[in-house]
Amino acid sequence: MPGVIDPWANGGSGGEAADPQIAVQQAPPEQVDEQRGLLGGVLEMLQNQMGLNPQQVAQEAGVGTANVSALGSGDLVQLTLHLARTHPEIVMAVAQRFPLAQQLLPLILGGNLGASQQTRQDGAGGLIGSVLGGLLGGNRQG
Repeated sequence: MPGVIDPWANGGSGGEAADPQIAVQQAPPEQVDEQRGLLGGVLEMLQNQMGLNPQQVAQEAGVGTANVSALGSGDLVQLTLHLARTHPEIVMAVAQRFPLAQQLLPLILGGNLGASQQTRQDGAGGLIGSVLGGLLGGNRQG
């Protein structure tokens, strides 16, 4: 898809991800908007299903606000990493509604993003599950 960040298009032979903050800064606005939507959806789900205060979750992540519209690229990355570490199952569930954010998540989360055909065929859901599983030290699959 033209103008959308491709996690395999960084030119690295080993599939290394670019700096997450730079990836967010260089992503098209619609992709960043979807990332904001994903984070907002995760925070809403945490509040509705687990009774967690979104502002407190943001503060635990080291981010000054739970208003995802007000977050800069560094805060978007920081909040994404925190939520992926603390609530990966909710991030994966909400990510299914945000296909452009699914393409940005691997760049933010890092991990082993080798450009194997199998990973590409699994699609973003499998890749997200793999990255989140690697981030948590497990063998999760999406």
